[in-house]
Amino acid sequence: MTDDKSLNDGILVIMRQCWDLHSHLKDGDLKKYADGLRKRIQFGVSNDALDSYLSDVQPNRLEIPWTRAYREIVDQSIALVKSSARAKVSGLAFSSTA
Repeated sequence: MTDDKSLNDGILVIMRQCWDLHSHLKDGDLKKYADGLRKRIQFGVSNDALDSYLSDVQPNRLEIPWTRAYREIVDQSIALVKSSARAKVSGLAFSSTA
């Protein structure tokens, strides 16, 4: 997973696994928050700020009852974005030695 759309799709999967989403929730709404989370991670925003972002989104924007599920989403999303960045760097290193 190396492009932003693929990362957003991966974060969407994580969000759907962790949150009990309402059936009336529009996919575009969730995509907006996945994109926002990805960008914040890529920009190096602190874990506390990422937690704050999603802990606000969960009950106040998506109307999902407050739980600590946002923490799992943050952790898994950071791992996804970082593994993607490592794969990208590894691919560049490999291609430059070929």
